[in-house]
Amino acid sequence: MAAPVKTNLIINQRSDFRASIVVRDSATSTTVNLTGYSVVAKLKQTLDSPDSSAVTFVCEIPAPLSGIFTMELTDVTTAALRAGSYVYDVVLIDTDGFRTRIIQGTAKVDGGIS
Repeated sequence: MAAPVKTNLIINQRSDFRASIVVRDSATSTTVNLTGYSVVAKLKQTLDSPDSSAVTFVCEIPAPLSGIFTMELTDVTTAALRAGSYVYDVVLIDTDGFRTRIIQGTAKVDGGIS
């Protein structure tokens, strides 16, 4: 796979967050069969923030043949985030345990009241 795709997110504080993503081969633009794969996505305030401070998205692969995975944060999780800028990335793990960062970027947490 090629370099990670850079995508920025907006996460609304105190709201559920969900993104559905289709993984495509960068050379052919065909969807990647995710059967047997797993996905890990994490969010931190800065790249240098300790790993223990990272917030982990709940990731699932509901349609592996279509290359689709989802990443979610609950309203309880987003309520615990301070409004501001964060960094995140998404790692795809193949059946041999090989880890490839496929997406990275910034995430803006917008403050909310309810």
